[in-house]
Amino acid sequence: MKQFYKFLRGFNILIPSMEYRRKYRYHFDNLIEGRDFKSIEENYLKITERIKNKKSKINAIFLVNENSKWNWQSVYDEMAKSKDFEPLILITNFYSREEEEFTRYYATLKDNYDFFAKRKMNVDYAYDTEKNEYIPLEKFSPDIVFYQQPWGLHPCQSVYEVSKYALTCNVPYGIPVNDVPAEYDLTFYKGILNNKKCLL
Repeated sequence: MKQFYKFLRGFNILIPSMEYRRKYRYHFDNLIEGRDFKSIEENYLKITERIKNKKSKINAIFLVNENSKWNWQSVYDEMAKSKDFEPLILITNFYSREEEEFTRYYATLKDNYDFFAKRKMNVDYAYDTEKNEYIPLEKFSPDIVFYQQPWGLHPCQSVYEVSKYALTCNVPYGIPVNDVPAEYDLTFYKGILNNKKCLL
C-alpha cells in the first residue's frame, strides 16, 4: 500500500499551484508514513502547559551527530547560566541504511563526545556503543529537544516520536540557495511546524 501511495504522490508535479501541490504532498506523506500530524499539535499544547507549570528546571536536550554543524553554542551558554534550564548535549550515531558508507565521512561518536567534553559542557550518549542500539530520548526526560539536522535520525529519536513527550526545535545549519521541497517540505518539518501554536 505504501508503494501505491508513493506512486500517487508523484503526480503532485502536475498541480500548477504551489499551495495545492504542498497540500497534496502533505496528505500523501501522512498516508505513506501512517502518521497523524494533527496529533503532534495536540501533544505540543499539553507539553507547553506542563512546562509552564513545572516547578523544577526545564530539561533542554541538544541532539548531535556531527559536531562540525554545531550552531547552538549561544543558546546552550544562556541556558547553562539560567536558573530555569538544565541543558544537555546528547551524542547519537548517524542513522542510515548504508551506515558503513556514511560512517567513513562523519566524526565518530567519541570524537563528537570529546568535542563537547573538552569545552566542559554537559554531554552524554544517546547511543549504546556496547549494544549498538539507539537510546530513546524519553529516557532523558526532555522538555525541549533541539535537532541539529533533519536527517540521519533513528525512528526512536525522530520528531514524530519525541513530540509525544517534548517540544521540538530546529535551526538550519546553512542557508538554502534553491527553492526546492527538500529544503522546507520534509516530514521532519511537518512535525516541527506544529510548534507554531505552542510558543511559551
